[in-house]
Amino acid sequence: LVTRNCDLLWGHSNIVISVDVSLDGVWLASSSKDNTVRVWNVEEKSCAMVCVGHTDDVGCVVWSRRTASFLVTGSSDKTIKLWDVSPITAPKRARGHQDNNARFTTRAHEKDINSVAVSP
Repeated sequence: LVTRNCDLLWGHSNIVISVDVSLDGVWLASSSKDNTVRVWNVEEKSCAMVCVGHTDDVGCVVWSRRTASFLVTGSSDKTIKLWDVSPITAPKRARGHQDNNARFTTRAHEKDINSVAVSP
């Protein structure tokens, strides 16, 4: 952002609601009204993974503050999901685009979830 250059990343089919950057700055996660989360390689400007499983808008996404191995999301479907993204973020990661299912899901509220945080 120092140079104020930016690029558009194409992939979501509806409005992006939330973004978060991994601690190492290599990965960007975006959540959308298309019910998905996408994980982007910042340098390559490409989508490396799509996290599919929410049944309504994904209102928030956050990376772990210690490792780039997982994400947490909250949705209008009233659930919080934990996503294992280590297949793409590990040093010897898989190449190419991958789909991902949640590792853990819990119904957390009676209303939409618009914010989540991960404690170190």
